[in-house]
Amino acid sequence: MPVIKGKKAKSKKAKKPKVVPDPDEKFKQTLDTEMYVPKRTRERNDDELSQRVNSVFNLYTSEETQSDPNVVPMIKIAPIVRSLGLCPTNDQLKLISTMAAKGDNGAAYVERKVLEAVLLDILRTRILNYNPQVLSAPHPNFPERFSSVVYTAEEKHIAATFDSLWKTCGSCVTTSEGGDLRYIDAKELQKVALDSPELITGENEFTQQEIEDFLLTFTSSDSNVIREDTFLLLMLDVK
Repeated sequence: MPVIKGKKAKSKKAKKPKVVPDPDEKFKQTLDTEMYVPKRTRERNDDELSQRVNSVFNLYTSEETQSDPNVVPMIKIAPIVRSLGLCPTNDQLKLISTMAAKGDNGAAYVERKVLEAVLLDILRTRILNYNPQVLSAPHPNFPERFSSVVYTAEEKHIAATFDSLWKTCGSCVTTSEGGDLRYIDAKELQKVALDSPELITGENEFTQQEIEDFLLTFTSSDSNVIREDTFLLLMLDVK
């Protein structure tokens, strides 16, 4: 631009883009204030969650860890997840397995550290974040990224579960204190679970391995029964 009468040409300044206020900013700040968890508390919570996860790993992989402590059998993922007090859908279980296997859908084993990281994230947030872009081969049924809530078992639901099992294959004895103790016959439960799973779940079938894992966890060591108090204590403890 030419200079007129010795004056310097004025350059046009670019207009700053109009900033639209975030309508949710105040709400977000309130959440940060009310829900903030100090770093030390987060670290302590993470340590507790990690101990829970590893305790369950050891329960279900005792045989495999003798040869390789760094892997978890794919068939053990479902009982491990449920033993942590989580109630995933069948689709969520498939996604957890795919994420743990890093997209290798034909894998028989997954890395223990990878599965632990997936489960810790779910336990912290109760959200399953599935991103197929970071996997070598996404699950064929789930090509897109999405998030879903993974529900946990509540005390009333745990008690209702025992009631359902007890009505199907349970008995009751009188204790020395005069109270009633309800229990489930392990062999009868195994028979019903294999022959008539709809009596227990209403729809889903059980594999032989799932039944054996369940009985191993809940059956009393001195008898072939599942006591009500043992069932409730173990189920509530995993939460």
